Amino acid sequence: MVEESGGPWESGCRHRVESIGALTVPAAFTGMIGRTVSVSALVLLAMLTPCSASFEEGVAAYSRGDYRSARSEFVADGSPESLFYLGRMAELGQGEAKDPLAARRYYEEATSGGFAKSRSSLGIRGRFYRAAAEKGDPYSQTKLATMYLSGDGAALDLKEGERWLLEAAGNGYAPAQYQLYLLYLPRSGGGSDLEAGLKWLRQAASSGYVEALTALAERHYSGDAVSADKPEAARLYMEAVVLGSVAAAYNLGTMYFSGDGVPVDHCKALRLFDFGARRGDPEAQAMLGFFYDNGWCVSQSRHAAAAWYERAAKGGSVQGQYNLGVMLIRGEVGRTDRDAALALFEKAAAGGSAEAREAIRQLNQR
Repeated sequence: MVEESGGPWESGCRHRVESIGALTVPAAFTGMIGRTVSVSALVLLAMLTPCSASFEEGVAAYSRGDYRSARSEFVADGSPESLFYLGRMAELGQGEAKDPLAARRYYEEATSGGFAKSRSSLGIRGRFYRAAAEKGDPYSQTKLATMYLSGDGAALDLKEGERWLLEAAGNGYAPAQYQLYLLYLPRSGGGSDLEAGLKWLRQAASSGYVEALTALAERHYSGDAVSADKPEAARLYMEAVVLGSVAAAYNLGTMYFSGDGVPVDHCKALRLFDFGARRGDPEAQAMLGFFYDNGWCVSQSRHAAAAWYERAAKGGSVQGQYNLGVMLIRGEVGRTDRDAALALFEKAAAGGSAEAREAIRQLNQR
């Protein structure tokens, strides 16, 4: 399994692309123009069967992916913990087709058996993950750590959370290594040990963990606590892009767009923005619209530009809002719509666009 990225401390950074408006020529680009078996029998059997070592054997089988053996052991055990595992397997379709109704009934039996949630001690999810964590499963160790660190399903305990992350990270589990990096950042409320955090960040990046690659690239780009090395940042971003990172694609695209640490290459920037735009990144959509607006490395198309600006604007991109507003004012989308443009400028201005504020001022003077 792959641990979900993120958590209570995750943050993402983007390189700031100076405004590329259609009304003004930004200083940074001077010279450019524009712009889930029935459950009843199994539950009955589980309730009539005394607890035994079957639970431990079931956890071991579950951890190695032998779901048929795990199911047999959990049914034989019949403890609330085993019932919860059976529910989990039915919910996720582990060993057979997903069965949401069966999962729900298993969970209800587990809960009525005393496996209830609690915030002062480990609840149902925590006990589930602890059983596997104590067997050395790094995924479960990391999930358990996250519960302690967030206080969600377990009493808030930073030291216990850190201990389980260290167990998982020591087992070579990159998501845990990355979470340790986040935990050790001064702003996280953790131990504030940046040097140790960077060590774990580098290990996670060397394993090809996308979030770690991107975070390390950001640090090399800015020179924050590591050597300033933009070519190395570009290399790390590209590794992350190959693994599907939209954020890395955008950041690398801005570097090629401006020749920032790499040679200027608008066509390479276009491909990176297109990659992100088609995966829903509003800022990449705004940049892709800009390329169509100006005909850089693509055939100029106001229709395509407006379509990408509109998607960007709906996603909250200030630049997309502003540029679409400009096109509506100029009648470049087949119509002129002052009210719609003004509404877009107001959204962009609220997002911090100086160009949008100026556009509003000009419109109000007419």
